[in-house]
Amino acid sequence: MPRMNRRIVSCILCALVFGVAMPLCSKAQDSSASSAKPVSVYISATSQNALPVSLAPSDLKVLIDNRQVEVTSMRSVKDDPLLFALLIDVSTSGARQSDSMKRAAIDLFNRLSVRGDRGYLAFFDVLPRISSRPPTSSEAEALIDAVRFGGGTAVFNAIGQTCSGPLSRKTNPDPPRKAIFLLTDGDDNQSKTYPQQAIETAQREGIAIYALSTGERGGPGEHVLKEAAKLTAGAEVNLQPIENEIAPILSALDQQWVITVKPISAPDLKMHKLRIESMQPGVSFSAPAQIALQ
Repeated sequence: MPRMNRRIVSCILCALVFGVAMPLCSKAQDSSASSAKPVSVYISATSQNALPVSLAPSDLKVLIDNRQVEVTSMRSVKDDPLLFALLIDVSTSGARQSDSMKRAAIDLFNRLSVRGDRGYLAFFDVLPRISSRPPTSSEAEALIDAVRFGGGTAVFNAIGQTCSGPLSRKTNPDPPRKAIFLLTDGDDNQSKTYPQQAIETAQREGIAIYALSTGERGGPGEHVLKEAAKLTAGAEVNLQPIENEIAPILSALDQQWVITVKPISAPDLKMHKLRIESMQPGVSFSAPAQIALQ
């Protein structure tokens, strides 16, 4: 075949291949987008002046796997029911301030219960001991008063087991919003679960972590707690001295919102990167770093 004819044939073949492949690719993308299910994501909003935030979908930009997605709705969940777990570090490191920690824990549990929320109670040192059901305020107070401090600390084991146990999607197939309140100095010397593993479990189960840090301000323990809170749409408050008011953590809880987004990808039960950017000056968001499409 003459060289010129071979070139013409090659060009025709390329045109046919790409002419077919491109529509097929486009159809695959359209099919994936059409089968995508709306996903609800809980986020926390913070203003520079610490005042309540008013938001609209245009105030934020949402990206899943670095691709912008549509925000179809958003609303404050301040008055929505909350399923929570209060995790109290009863290791040796907290023994010197055990009385103050107990008072703070009782105060927090009572305030959450008055709001109509229900929650589990857990004590942890090396192993977490989680209540089999949500106790009443009086039952929780008696349990907290009776607990003794001692032993090592496994903070991230406790977070992981609580997220995959009583607060899990499996246990709560149609859950309200969920949160862990963590009373600890953040210093972990016994966990077999790495911090990132515990955080990813919380993200997968849709649980925000609210940390009440009893350790040194600016210390390594507080740094880890801040990171866990930020990456799960929660908040961290330092309670040094322990007598500090717990109101800031409840205020942070009231700044939680739920947004509904329409992903581009179809549900695959895998974790996908999430990024939220603020379009409103002076307002910042904390949100899960990953979400499951399911």
